[in-house]
Amino acid sequence: MKYGIWRHENALGNSAEHTIGLAKQLKRSGDKDAHIFVEKHFQKAYAMCIPGIKESDISFFKDLKKMNYGHPLWAGYDNTELDDIYMPDPYPFKNTYAASWSGLSDEPDETLTFPEDEYDNKHNLPEEAIIMSIREKGTYAKRIEGAYSEPERFVNPHTFFALALQYAEQGQKVVRIGDKKQTPMPKHDNILDFALVDDRDMLDDLFLISKSKVFLSCDAGVWPMAGGMKKNLVLCNVTGMYYIQWLSPETSTVIHKKDNYNYYLDNSLEELREAVDKYL
Repeated sequence: MKYGIWRHENALGNSAEHTIGLAKQLKRSGDKDAHIFVEKHFQKAYAMCIPGIKESDISFFKDLKKMNYGHPLWAGYDNTELDDIYMPDPYPFKNTYAASWSGLSDEPDETLTFPEDEYDNKHNLPEEAIIMSIREKGTYAKRIEGAYSEPERFVNPHTFFALALQYAEQGQKVVRIGDKKQTPMPKHDNILDFALVDDRDMLDDLFLISKSKVFLSCDAGVWPMAGGMKKNLVLCNVTGMYYIQWLSPETSTVIHKKDNYNYYLDNSLEELREAVDKYL
């Protein structure tokens, strides 16, 4: 059967949400002949982590011009050429599969796996590193919402820089992934600012996560893929509850921002350090 991984605003996290939902659907249905369609290259990298899916099982949508990108609920939706493709159920496509945060806790259990046989580590990326991802104002621009939506989820990157330096001085390898527009990391022999590397792609980021000691992530971006892989995850500066209930308590630590009279306070360096240290 045919399936799609797609998100109206190109959100990294929600595309990962749909990827995990699809992995569960394929295990639930026993479909051994699945073909997956994606819009973006990062979604293709996600799909390659679904057990049983090879790169040759993934294609790009040919024409999405009729998609009403500006409306997440798809009022007036008309794209009949997708009627034979099962799409994420947050949208009213003709055929859908369960792909919402609430459904990620449902049976069956499934674990995403990095496609090592189809990956070339051309950057000689390290294993057993501490991986960091920071949500910084004005960086990743969603298709609909731009780069400045949900300001309560932005953080001060210098807290993470100070933590990276602490670990680097102790001999730990630290790698930052993310958007090229972010503030550069401090220079240190044990710090790799991989977000600023030109010829990197999402498969590189997923390799780093799959081989990491721990992934420290803000409340945005690729973190659900780490949860789907059941890798050690510290999800920090969280402002919501509904999208974290499915995470494994054995491999995940969640730290919420402090709500100080509707003004959110970032997690401190000490809070981040305590959470990360549990996995080292």
